[in-house]
Amino acid sequence: MQPRSLDEARRLYPAIGFALYAMDPKGPVTLELLDPEVSDQIPLSWTAATEARVWEQAFPPTPIEPVDQGSFMPPEGSPARAELAAAVDDPTAGLASELAAELAAEVGGLFD
Repeated sequence: MQPRSLDEARRLYPAIGFALYAMDPKGPVTLELLDPEVSDQIPLSWTAATEARVWEQAFPPTPIEPVDQGSFMPPEGSPARAELAAAVDDPTAGLASELAAELAAEVGGLFD
């Protein structure tokens, strides 16, 4: 699942440390991740023009998977199915409707 904010990233990945900053006015945004369980780890780092783009770099969207005609749900065990199930299981994330709409748009809608 792709976090879209620092709060969401901290909720989805509670064991990972995050730093999100922009040091220069109107300059690039940097996101750093650190796993405290990995000793002597250098933080993973991404830099982009916007916060949205830096999140996309660090957590790329789930690839689109073909869905059988007449079927709404992606195949069992697929990353898209896991992402959709996680969003539905946690309605506070606010992603269930977004994911369903994205999926429906990619497969031609629910009622086609």
